[in-house]
Amino acid sequence: MSDTSETQKNVSTSRWIGIAFIIVFFMVGGAGYCPWYMWIVFGLLCLFTIAGENKGYQAVIGIALLIWGTPLINGDSSDSNNYEYSTQSSNSSEVKQTANEKKQIENLIKQLEVLHDQFEKAYNAGRMSESKRISDQADEIYNRLQGMNMTKEQQRKVSNLFAL
Repeated sequence: MSDTSETQKNVSTSRWIGIAFIIVFFMVGGAGYCPWYMWIVFGLLCLFTIAGENKGYQAVIGIALLIWGTPLINGDSSDSNNYEYSTQSSNSSEVKQTANEKKQIENLIKQLEVLHDQFEKAYNAGRMSESKRISDQADEIYNRLQGMNMTKEQQRKVSNLFAL
């Protein structure tokens, strides 16, 4: 009977170790920072936590997850998905963008630039229905961009494209 209570105590302790690492992972922003391959390690940690065994493995996997899967220790990684760009605007307010946000916004701005050129060509050629379609498409992209976390420079580019 004492073996059963010791086993239950070890299982309970092991689960608390895993739960603690999972909570810390989310508290330090691992969900938005973690590269895809570290989600495999996260899955292993969850499996060991559910099983309630292998405290040593849980500790090693949990520490590895916190080191390489969160900005807690490895915040200055050069991996393009793992760092934030920060841009100082003229009024000293800081806008932070993840690499994905920056890439997505820059791609949408490039699409707007292409649509702007297409619109001018269609309008100058007198193709009003095509210029209207292009204008509507550009307006949709513009509205999407307004809901995004743009820097002052990006906002300036977008407003210049829509200036009359």
